[in-house]
Amino acid sequence: MATRLLFVDDNKLMLKCVGLCSDKLHNLEVKTAASAEHALELDKAQGPFDIIISDYMMPGMDGVKLLRKMKSERPSLLCFLQSNGGQDLNIFQAIKDGVIASFFDKPMLAVEIEEMLELAWFNFQERTHTGATGEAVSCW
Repeated sequence: MATRLLFVDDNKLMLKCVGLCSDKLHNLEVKTAASAEHALELDKAQGPFDIIISDYMMPGMDGVKLLRKMKSERPSLLCFLQSNGGQDLNIFQAIKDGVIASFFDKPMLAVEIEEMLELAWFNFQERTHTGATGEAVSCW
């Protein structure tokens, strides 16, 4: 069974790139959402997902709030955040609280998007097979 990943970003170009890059990864089923609200709807309708990667700055609910909400409902969910390099205290607190495993810097080239998806999958496999609960392999 493929690992299920939900990718959330309000940037349509980023969603398209993730879709194209995910086609190359055979053990990863990727769904995309253009907002936190859409992600919550997808999780209810098509979930559960194993991994979520969310953009931080989005209209409406931001990525940290989304990940906190989803993680509170499913503690085993592996969560990553993308950020435009903003050093926001909310991000660091969410990492400290164990909500976010790690984060990815934006913007990204296509090859970096593919690497991000592979790294998220690798971290999920490590946790699944070893029972590890610590930090993810660093993304920065």
